[in-house]
Amino acid sequence: GGSLMIPAGTYRITAPLVINTSSFRLFGEGGKTVIKQYTATADTFQVGSAATQRNGVTIESLAIIAGATKTGGAGVAVQNSVYTRLLHLNIGAQYRGVDIYDKNFGTFVNECVFTDSVESAIRYTSTTAASGTNGLFLNNCVLDSAGGVQPTIAGINWINGEGLYAVNCEII
Repeated sequence: GGSLMIPAGTYRITAPLVINTSSFRLFGEGGKTVIKQYTATADTFQVGSAATQRNGVTIESLAIIAGATKTGGAGVAVQNSVYTRLLHLNIGAQYRGVDIYDKNFGTFVNECVFTDSVESAIRYTSTTAASGTNGLFLNNCVLDSAGGVQPTIAGINWINGEGLYAVNCEII
């Protein structure tokens, strides 16, 4: 557990930042903390893994922006996690803004803005209905193609799973 604060600045990365612990909070200083992923197919953040479940991870107050034209990967990839919270994020020009897949329970996306996703702002999927991806809660979010980029799929790409709850969201 614990927390990590990333100070204001622009950080260039070429490999995913993996959160491999439970009860963890990663946070920045809003739009002043920019994480730029320069690998076209890589996730920027990865939470959880197929082998190990993670509980209570929060990523908060960051700008997650592609530094290269994205052909794969996500701003935040969430796998096998319980009660993941994504708060006050600006996610731009990603292949997928957030990719939620396989054995997730309770993913909360609050006050986030997604712009110019290539495939979809949010992909929510289970490889089978029995693998149990349940509960996506969106609150005060904007999924937009402001720069004129039209996603190839949709604002939300829903494949299996149960429970989409959205309050005060705009999908443009």
